[in-house]
Parts: sequence; structure tokens; C-alpha cells
Amino acid sequence: MPRTRKVKRVEAGQLVKITTYTQVFPQDQPEHRAAKAKATNAARQRINDKCSYEKLEERLYANFTSADYVVTLTYDEQHQLTKWKYIRAAMANFLKRLRYARGKRGETLRYIYVTEGLHGDKRVHHHMVINAPGTGVDILEEVKACWREGAVTKVERLDMLSLGALSKYLTKENVETGRAFKGSHSWIASHNLKAPKITYEFNDIGKVPFAPPGAHVIASESMKTDNGFGSYTYLKYIRAGEQPQANT
Repeated sequence: MPRTRKVKRVEAGQLVKITTYTQVFPQDQPEHRAAKAKATNAARQRINDKCSYEKLEERLYANFTSADYVVTLTYDEQHQLTKWKYIRAAMANFLKRLRYARGKRGETLRYIYVTEGLHGDKRVHHHMVINAPGTGVDILEEVKACWREGAVTKVERLDMLSLGALSKYLTKENVETGRAFKGSHSWIASHNLKAPKITYEFNDIGKVPFAPPGAHVIASESMKTDNGFGSYTYLKYIRAGEQPQANT
């Protein structure tokens, strides 16, 4: 049987991730099985998204561009909330107002947000990634008109080369200290977001994935075992030549 490797390819907007690894077969010799298992385990660790920032990163790349924004919402002294059900209701009301404002203009609303309250001064706040409004609408004024619990302290354009760092930042509290409220989620997204495209295939063990010309390589890893029967590679890059468009 020819030696082959399994390939997982994730495409999320401009982001592409390719992981290849050798597979263990029942007929493998013990030393070959051990070598392949070592490479397979390394690959599985790399592509396991359940407890990492990478799932959020993929969703951001699949749905947002450099035309979109990161905002931070805080609560003032009159609106300090300590129970998750009230905080969730405050965000639900905010999103309802924002969705209505967008709908009146024939626009859609896409968002992902996280709730934090365990680090720093331990005051509850929200970080949010949101798609840009239509032409002529000021994002800060739009958000301020819909958020009535406190201040809008940050409005910045998305940096598409730093979405990995942003994803780590948005999930840092869950990783380091746990969730601020029982029943809360690590991040909450609108239902109209696209999922990344994930495909699987097999290729020859000697074939190495490469980024196309002009692509921005974020990460490139490879591992080979001593006897040559196990191998693993990982490639992560942003496609070149794709100009972001404003979302409406």
C-alpha cells in the first residue's frame, strides 16, 4: 500500500490552514505504528479547536474584513450588573436596537462579542466585533445611540493580520480565570455568520503544502520521526490580492 497522508484544509475568508499527517493502519509494523502515532497526535493537538482561540479566529476571518470594527462597551455606576441574566438582557436590548437601526436602512447586522469581568478592576464589560454600517453612517454614533448602559470606550478598525492575536485577547479571561458568570459562553455570535469551509483529502507522503505567491505566511511547522514513517506539517497563511469590501 502506498504511503499517504491525511490533509485537513480550512478556508475562512482570507485565511487558509493546512494540516497534513500520516495515518496509522492495522497492518503497520510496531515501530512504524509508533512513528505514525507520534505524528498523528501532534497534528491532532494542532487542529483541536475545542479549547483554543482558533475556532474564534476562523469565524472572524470568514465573516469580517478590514472595513469592520472592534468596539468595547462598559457599564456606568447606575447600570452596574452582577447577574448574568441581566447582563444578557442588556446586550439583547442593545442588539435589538442596533438591528432595528440597520434594518431601517436595509442593512444586516453581524457580530461576535465576549463578556468579561474577572480581570483588572473586575468591572463587567463587553468586547465586540461588528460589521460596518452603510456609507455615511458613523459607527461610533450608531453604537452610542443603541448602548444605554454606559460608555463606548473603544472603536477601532479590524487589523486582518492580527485577528489571531485579537482572538487570543478575546478568549484570554476564559483561559486564565474561567468564565465571569455561570451559564455564560466564551463568545456569542449572531446566527447569520458563515462557518469556515473544511475539507479532507489524501496526498502522497512526499507532498508538502506551500503558500501561493504573495501570500502572508503566519505559521509553518513540520515534524518528522527518525525512521521516516511518521510526518506532520502545518501551514497557516493569508491569501494575497484580496481587497476587503465593506459589509452591508
